Amino acid sequence: MTNTSKYRETLLQFLDIDIDIKNIMNWIESQPDLEQPDILRELRSIFLEKHEKTGETHWLNFAKNIENGIDDFEEEILDEKLHKNLFYTELEHALKDVEFSLENVTTFTTFTREALINSFITDPEQKNNKKFWNAVHLAVKFEKNTGIYDENNWIAIM
Repeated sequence: MTNTSKYRETLLQFLDIDIDIKNIMNWIESQPDLEQPDILRELRSIFLEKHEKTGETHWLNFAKNIENGIDDFEEEILDEKLHKNLFYTELEHALKDVEFSLENVTTFTTFTREALINSFITDPEQKNNKKFWNAVHLAVKFEKNTGIYDENNWIAIM
């Protein structure tokens, strides 16, 4: 079974239960980033098929709404992946020959953690910012990988 047919089956199940676009979009957002545009294209295709079968205009409206943003959304995902890749490649290159002490790593992670937490506290919109939460998860992962993670340090936002 291809991913498209797997996703098509799930999308059809969502539509059979309830036409709650918010639930469908939440599910799509939970899928791997690079697959989300294809899932949206499949959903658009399903909406067009439903419009052709029923003649109901709301299906066509759903399809048009999705179609208008797919290419931009895909471009945004690819740009973010490229940016992240370039950032880590540059960081790895810059730090290749640097010797780190545990004290330096701890200072760096403390600064990063405090900046993220302060950003969360001072800007309530961060609660819904996917990029912010990606940064938090990367910081936590870094702390865990370096052995200095303490969940109590993150209690203010977790």
